Amino acid sequence: MPTVKIAAIDNGLAFPFKHPDEWRAYPYHWAWLPMAKNPFSEETVGLVLPSIDSTDFVKELCEDLRKIFKEDPGFDKKMFELQLSVMRGQIFNLREALRQRKSPQQLVQMPPQLIVEAKKKKQKRAARIHGQRQVDGSSMTGEESATEPSYSGDTSSQTSSNAPKTWHEVYQQKVQTRSAFFTWW
Repeated sequence: MPTVKIAAIDNGLAFPFKHPDEWRAYPYHWAWLPMAKNPFSEETVGLVLPSIDSTDFVKELCEDLRKIFKEDPGFDKKMFELQLSVMRGQIFNLREALRQRKSPQQLVQMPPQLIVEAKKKKQKRAARIHGQRQVDGSSMTGEESATEPSYSGDTSSQTSSNAPKTWHEVYQQKVQTRSAFFTWW
């Protein structure tokens, strides 16, 4: 029977406030393993994707983390928001990798993302634009992902508070433009 051994690694970056500015080796070089070149299994996709595809799940996760972190007397709201933007970016990349059936190796090669909550005005505008594109059948361009699910039917119900919102209605994507000093790919 196969065994899995788990080792603790540098927990100093367990909840970073920014993406690394320089290349970091992945512990034990797991990204070079032949298994890492295989796409994520359908079982993994089926278990993980429904949760991270839901903006409600991601918002709830962030709120739960906020409650936990606020108990620390040294809690810094601004720093925590930076940490959340990194975490949301990692979730976004994982979501895209699972949707596109990429491998773990391809996932670690994706550009780092910072995902911040869209301002209320931008959320309303994104919902309106998204609804118009669904009505007139235009293709999605600009900030919206080609893999974003399309909703059909009455667009007025999509902008209601209980309708599922897409990632691009709730969050604003920022790609980290500063490249790591060294890269291996």
